[in-house]
Amino acid sequence: MERAQETGADARPDIGFDHSSAAVMGDPYPLYRRMQAECPVNWSSAYGGFWVAGSYAAVVDVAMNHKIFSSTDGAGIPRGAYVPLFPIHLDPPRQTGFRKILNPRFSADAVERWRAPFAAEMHRLIDGFEARGRVELASELFLEAPLAAVLPLIGVPRTRIRELREWIAASLRGRADMDKARAAQLQIRDYLLALIAERRAAPKGDDVLGDLIDAELAGAPLSDDDIYRTLTIILFGGLDTTTAAMLEGARHLAAHPEDVARLAADPALWPDAVEEFVRFTSPTQGAARTLLADTEAGGFAMRKGEKIMMLLAAANHDPAKYPDPGKVEIDRCPVDHVAFGRGAHLCLGRNLARLEITEGLRILFSRLPDIRIDSDARLEYWVNETRSLIALPAHFAPRTPAATARSHPTDGDQ
Repeated sequence: MERAQETGADARPDIGFDHSSAAVMGDPYPLYRRMQAECPVNWSSAYGGFWVAGSYAAVVDVAMNHKIFSSTDGAGIPRGAYVPLFPIHLDPPRQTGFRKILNPRFSADAVERWRAPFAAEMHRLIDGFEARGRVELASELFLEAPLAAVLPLIGVPRTRIRELREWIAASLRGRADMDKARAAQLQIRDYLLALIAERRAAPKGDDVLGDLIDAELAGAPLSDDDIYRTLTIILFGGLDTTTAAMLEGARHLAAHPEDVARLAADPALWPDAVEEFVRFTSPTQGAARTLLADTEAGGFAMRKGEKIMMLLAAANHDPAKYPDPGKVEIDRCPVDHVAFGRGAHLCLGRNLARLEITEGLRILFSRLPDIRIDSDARLEYWVNETRSLIALPAHFAPRTPAATARSHPTDGDQ
């Protein structure tokens, strides 16, 4: 491990971590293991320099201390084109106020209303390709299906689906082209601000946008800018990270038909399996914080104003926490993983994500239990703080329309 030029208490072990490097993030886990073995808290000279927390214990310590490690300057390095978004780029108590407005829509009970629409969309999409015997699971299924729940939940009509998806992808994955990322963010902003103005003049809708228009914080209504910044982060989370977990779950199950059989025989295993897929995938690989005061971590002096990245994926693959962490074990029950964050910024949409991952994988493998990933597929990832398969081509025995002409039961009918 290289060391920076400073000495004594200020010595900074530089492991050369760069989350925007395809070479690093194509398979980051060997580097994460090296961090954990040699120095759980590291320094990276990328992007002007930032600290890296790479062990489970170090990540939890940072996540639980928002009074020292703040989110208000963004959760990405470098600072993203879309900062600030609410409530992710806020600290308590203002963050708490936004959470109180949003939490009722995202409770475990509340998100159940989206199970049937999501399941219906999954079946509709599979109907469209099952006679072909081939599918690209990212673009044809798992990027599409979440829209059936996320867009109506927040009040966005589906007429602009493709544009929204393209803009979101450019915003999240545009670190190599910041001009493109900023342009995409402006397009999202302009669209959402126009939608907010339209909805303010219409009767209240039964959705997140309606709640935000009616809400008050500290006795004042939310501005259009407040609402736009809140809707944007829900779009990002609902249409990106959930897809990443479904793709990795499908990749595992296609290679392990014995686990498909176990889940079919014992559906009570699904909750543990989904948590394991989320732990293993850790779609948000890292989340940044800004130091509000001088502090010390891992034996190193950290200064006010410096950045630190919590490597959530490294924490979820820490062998000190999880035996054999690079292996998917569908009955592991890793309920204390940090893929959904921890502390004040525990993921707002985690219950909806769990529902979508469960339904998406259950329906796919009940309809196409013989699906397999193409053996010659070159699997590549979008990389930055988030990491997701770009494409996942698969094949299966074609089904004829006559063999599948039936009504599709929802989960409650199984």
